[in-house]
Amino acid sequence: KAKGIDTTQLDTDIATLSTKIETFNTDLATYKQSVADLKALDCKTNPDAFKAALQTSRTNREKVRAGDQAVQTYLKETIKPLLKTLRDKVDTEEKKNENKAGCTP
Repeated sequence: KAKGIDTTQLDTDIATLSTKIETFNTDLATYKQSVADLKALDCKTNPDAFKAALQTSRTNREKVRAGDQAVQTYLKETIKPLLKTLRDKVDTEEKKNENKAGCTP
């Protein structure tokens, strides 16, 4: 913004990324809780509850993995290319300004 480049798309993409990160953090907390619940159960005295808790933990782990992948993919495929485009615009503007300054008598 300080260089006069429109960063509206970047602001929007950062908000989307923040939402993805919040979802990941929520899923991670849920997963950690499901593992703690699983650890508290005795598989010998209550095998059905243990099996259900184990399945819940596995499902929650997959949500965490998918959320992590979503964040990484969004960074790689959306944020990084946009940052490169914006950086190129800044470089182009600076070169234009240098050329104008160099040509002035």
